[in-house]
Amino acid sequence: MKLGMGKIQNINNHIDNLEPEKIAVCSVVKAELFYGSMKSNNPKKNLNLQKSFLSQFVSLPFDDSCAEIYCHRFVIYPIIYGDRLTITLGVIQCNQ
Repeated sequence: MKLGMGKIQNINNHIDNLEPEKIAVCSVVKAELFYGSMKSNNPKKNLNLQKSFLSQFVSLPFDDSCAEIYCHRFVIYPIIYGDRLTITLGVIQCNQ
């Protein structure tokens, strides 16, 4: 999905107005971001930038209980394999 510069600026403004400890990123999202860095033209630099940026936020793990929640959601709401939103929702529900 590609976002226009106006949308990106709106997202940045919204994030800037939140307290970092109120923002959480799950390990699955981090893995996807790191994958993108490793495939970039400058993997080391991009990976370091991402790690620095993400270090200010709470990190939610994808553990066994998250896997079980993900499985239940998958059965109830059939999805395309690899639907990251469903995985992320499972992580959030698991860590509440």
